[in-house]
Amino acid sequence: MTSRARLQVKLFPMQLGGDHGQRSQWSVHECLQLRFDGRVVSNWQCTPAQTCNASMKQLSYSYNLLGDTTSASNGFGVNISYNYNAAARLTSVTSSLSDSSHPSSLMSSIAYGPFGPTTATFGNGVTETRGYNTRGQLSSMADNVVITQPAIPGSGSVTVSGSERTIGGPPATAATGSVTLSGSEQSTQVVNQSAGPGSGTVNISGTDQSTQAQSSPGTPGTNGSITISGSVRAGYDDACACHLYDSGGIAVDCGWVYH
Repeated sequence: MTSRARLQVKLFPMQLGGDHGQRSQWSVHECLQLRFDGRVVSNWQCTPAQTCNASMKQLSYSYNLLGDTTSASNGFGVNISYNYNAAARLTSVTSSLSDSSHPSSLMSSIAYGPFGPTTATFGNGVTETRGYNTRGQLSSMADNVVITQPAIPGSGSVTVSGSERTIGGPPATAATGSVTLSGSEQSTQVVNQSAGPGSGTVNISGTDQSTQAQSSPGTPGTNGSITISGSVRAGYDDACACHLYDSGGIAVDCGWVYH
């Protein structure tokens, strides 16, 4: 089948006033481009406030093989898309305009019963449910709205009633008086200080032991005796004085007197 297109122009009269009565002037407000089967492919429109020959808006349409509309534009750069199931029933509608104020999904999750659509979800968050009677007539319709949006800061005042309670209590005030500490004071500190001269007698008991031997020169005498404790070795010589040696190796010379 050969595709053919034709133009259809609609003219609208505009009434113009003047001193010599009224007269009509025809103006082009809509121009259609039709497909071979009569469906509109393009639609140029304008309003009386616009200059139609320079600023007409074009609305474009496309179709599937069954003749269902698959896309349409609104003349301002926004395209609307339509999707269908195998039974040629509409299942969703989407838009090319998508931002915080315009959802991209305009209609979705469309389910059908024997007599028509039973549920559908719209872009504003509304879910619609429909019921039919046995004759296929619409008998009920219910909408469930679930909208989530950012909270708006509130204004105004908040009044809290009841007595005020504090956990920490009032601030402490400076105290006066004395503090008594009981018990014995203990310290591990040792204080060294210079001693003062003492008086009295110092008694030392026990055995005094020393490995040091001290000798001092004696005074010559003719009488008396010398006592040496410890083991003593003596050497005798008839020709000279006797030499006595104590265990420390100190020699004591004794003068002998012969009578």
